[in-house]
Amino acid sequence: MAVTEKKQRLIFIDVLRGIAVIWMIETHVVDIMLNRGYKVGWFYNQLNISNGFVAVSFLFCAGAGFWLASMRKGDDYRNFRLPLWIYIRRLLLILAVGFWLHTPILSLSRLINLAYAPLNPADPTFPYRTFYGMIECDVLQAIIYSSFISLFLMMIIKNMKILRWVFLVLSVAVFALAPIIWNINFMDKCNPFIGALFTGRIPGTQVMISKFPLFPWSGYFFGGVALTAFFMAAENKRRFAWIVFIITFIAPHVIFWVKDLPFVYPGNQNWWWNSPGHSLFRISVSSCVFAFLYLTENYYRNWFISKPLQLSGQESLFLYTSHILLVYNIIPGDWFRQFYQLKGSLDWLGTLIAFIVITVLCYYVSKLWHILKDRDMFWARVVINAVLLFFIVKLVFTP
Repeated sequence: MAVTEKKQRLIFIDVLRGIAVIWMIETHVVDIMLNRGYKVGWFYNQLNISNGFVAVSFLFCAGAGFWLASMRKGDDYRNFRLPLWIYIRRLLLILAVGFWLHTPILSLSRLINLAYAPLNPADPTFPYRTFYGMIECDVLQAIIYSSFISLFLMMIIKNMKILRWVFLVLSVAVFALAPIIWNINFMDKCNPFIGALFTGRIPGTQVMISKFPLFPWSGYFFGGVALTAFFMAAENKRRFAWIVFIITFIAPHVIFWVKDLPFVYPGNQNWWWNSPGHSLFRISVSSCVFAFLYLTENYYRNWFISKPLQLSGQESLFLYTSHILLVYNIIPGDWFRQFYQLKGSLDWLGTLIAFIVITVLCYYVSKLWHILKDRDMFWARVVINAVLLFFIVKLVFTP
């Protein structure tokens, strides 16, 4: 019975992660492919607001996955056994993928030249025209750095009851400090690799360094850890889920209403980027969907869409990487360049078709990858190492 319940609990989290990654494909396709003339009106504004929950849910699910893994392997992590090193290796691989997706040129010699190019922060496009665009803290980097922080906390705090409260307090603290952190120009105060972890926009300018700096984005990861920890510890999980659902269903409406009250929170004054209220608004929605999917799991688990969503959640990293390569024209080849020429030229119907084609293509490739891993992990590792070797060779030998 316990095994069955465990499987059921994992299903709804995989479904949530699957929804998040497919939703992310929609966000990027609309952002890149839809003509600017259509980016107006009620429908687009509502869609744009909803797209703001995508990365939040991605980080939130990563936090949930961290806690579930820690419940099984926490002792192994604390005693430096093999699962710890396997986990660290996986984190470093994902971090490498995150940096690779930001590599402007697959040429080591040209990257070195960019690294020493003059840095001009007055130019609003400089993060994307120089070596420093590679060090942007994107969503994968935010997940990995948050994972390392969480791993460190889990290794020094052995009491899991205390640990879940630590993650809850940490999440709230990150949200509360975000506006203050955004008032500090870390790019001037420390090494750019470190500065990019904390700098969203450079204060007083429109220069964007990182879209997902650790403040406030790591707070969503820690919030996912905390909610999952309390959920897994609850004796009556349905009752706990109902409480979470009701509170987090009401909270976003209240938060959105009170944002216009004449109250000035200290720090950077951008409600949509770094306000504690906006962070709570976003994480409330993710928590609400978390609870809703658990409460309704018995209704949708046998739907035709359930299995694809579960697989998408299990292969969320693969889906994320593959669609980024395609949508942002990182894959070499004439066909892909022709496809990228559609950038900013489609109407709503064309954008919908592009979204469906990209999603189906990425899904079935990820399914093949999932089957390969299940059948023979040795050959899956061979594929990973071959791909890594190819890009390393191309990086080193491309003039």
